[in-house]
Amino acid sequence: MKSVMLSLMALTILASGSIAHGAILSSSSFENDTIGNPPSGWALSTNNYSSTTMQVAPSPTNPGNKTMFLDLDAGVTTPNNYIVSNTHYAPGTLTEKLTTAYDFYVTTFFSNGHPTVWATFNKNAGGSYNSYALIARASGGVDEGYIRIYGPGFAANNITISNLLPNTWYHYEQVLDPIAHTYSVEITNKTSSAVMASGSSALFSNFFSTTDQWTEFASTGNGLALHGYIDNFITYTGEIPEPATMSLLAIGGLMIAGGRRSKHN
Repeated sequence: MKSVMLSLMALTILASGSIAHGAILSSSSFENDTIGNPPSGWALSTNNYSSTTMQVAPSPTNPGNKTMFLDLDAGVTTPNNYIVSNTHYAPGTLTEKLTTAYDFYVTTFFSNGHPTVWATFNKNAGGSYNSYALIARASGGVDEGYIRIYGPGFAANNITISNLLPNTWYHYEQVLDPIAHTYSVEITNKTSSAVMASGSSALFSNFFSTTDQWTEFASTGNGLALHGYIDNFITYTGEIPEPATMSLLAIGGLMIAGGRRSKHN
């Protein structure tokens, strides 16, 4: 045990040199949750939905890994909507960037006559939001997706994606800059690391709470669905951790857990 503690102390010292500022505000790997139960720190609200599943489930590509599974389908009665939200957090700063990242895997962009549509919102106290990034089924009757990011007055920036496909892991990263009043979004393929889409916009709202924020995945209208998995969710302020630092922290986690595996989709 002593050798493990000493190793962890060394790792902490090494890691601290790479993360000079910032703090992790919210994170979910779902590994400590129970399969079949709702994930801790997350809430689901629906209105007139025929399917309302939000639970911890094995990854579709790595059954030894836990994820958040969402199976949400609108009913025939309107209005209907869904909101998936995480625990509120306090950025505590107006000078550091705020990053939200997660992995997603859509099983289909169209089912039961309902297109998959979800928006990632960075919400503030009072209900205002700074970012509004929409991932939805592409037109033309194909089972593919596209992304659109919104700025003030719902000014839309379409980012064309010809091959955002179902049954594929993608990484979503969003960075809010409270000084420049902008936010950027980038989606990469988890397997190939290829950048699928990237874009930026002015903040949807310039109100930026330092004491009460949260993330929402939500529908944006009636008759919409979401079928898929979310994993490795994190929100933090300040500098993006260097890959080497993350590797060191992962090694520390392995020692603490007595050989627990690295987190992969």
